[in-house]
Amino acid sequence: MEVNRAHLDHMPGFVAQSCLDHTKTLQNATCSAIAWIVCGKGDLWLEENDIKSSAKLEMPGNSAKYVAESHLNEQQSTFFKVNGAFASEFNQELGYPMEMVSRRDLLTAYERSPVGIGGQRVGDFPLGCYFPNEVANFVVASSFVRLLGAWEQFEIDVLRCLMHHRPNGMFGAPVDNEVIVLDRERFESEIGSGSSDKGVWKWMGKIAESRTERGKILKHVYELPRDSGLNKSSRTLFNTRVSEWYDKRNRIAHGRGDAKVSLHEYVQADATIFDRVMQLSRECKDKLFVWL
Repeated sequence: MEVNRAHLDHMPGFVAQSCLDHTKTLQNATCSAIAWIVCGKGDLWLEENDIKSSAKLEMPGNSAKYVAESHLNEQQSTFFKVNGAFASEFNQELGYPMEMVSRRDLLTAYERSPVGIGGQRVGDFPLGCYFPNEVANFVVASSFVRLLGAWEQFEIDVLRCLMHHRPNGMFGAPVDNEVIVLDRERFESEIGSGSSDKGVWKWMGKIAESRTERGKILKHVYELPRDSGLNKSSRTLFNTRVSEWYDKRNRIAHGRGDAKVSLHEYVQADATIFDRVMQLSRECKDKLFVWL
């Protein structure tokens, strides 16, 4: 990446600094989580992730001499090693001298993280601090986003299969009750690997990426509402929870506020998604004779 010298002389205002504080806090959170997980094996992990761990970088409040002092425990040493390698790679991507202090480090004071925008949106991750609760919260929140993503991808795959085999919706179910079995080989040949980008899906694919529009198609074309099989009270609870989960997911993904997700809430979401996946799979087989 070509060096933009104008950036070296520019002092960003509050809004830009708030974003940089957020991204810096994410760096600290990521490196802290890595240090807890790969403690003592930082060099190997960095190598597997195409990061040169041998690069040294002087950082505010964190000189190479301080990092090497014996009073640091193994996890702390791993954190400084990973964080230093991160900063070096960061400079390399921007085309800055490797030994230069990260421009972002100069603009984001570490002590701001707990009280600044980054701390509010990600968690309490000032440089060099190792809070196991915050690391765990960061991991749960990150997994929560991907959990909902897995549910969305399942619905998209279901819709792709149904539009391929039952393009006429409920009117397309065969009268002889012959069940179409989609095993891995058949799914990949008919639906996966770009083969489904042909025909109607080439147009419908973008529409189906919207959770709202995807839900309308499943409900009105295939009579497969997301809350199918639930009684009135359970349906109300389900829709309320899902709305809250997606609001929280969006706040996490877009950095709009508190990102904490309790493990209890994660388990609720995971169990609910399991139930809905099983329900949708069963109804596709029973109503539409497509075994997904």
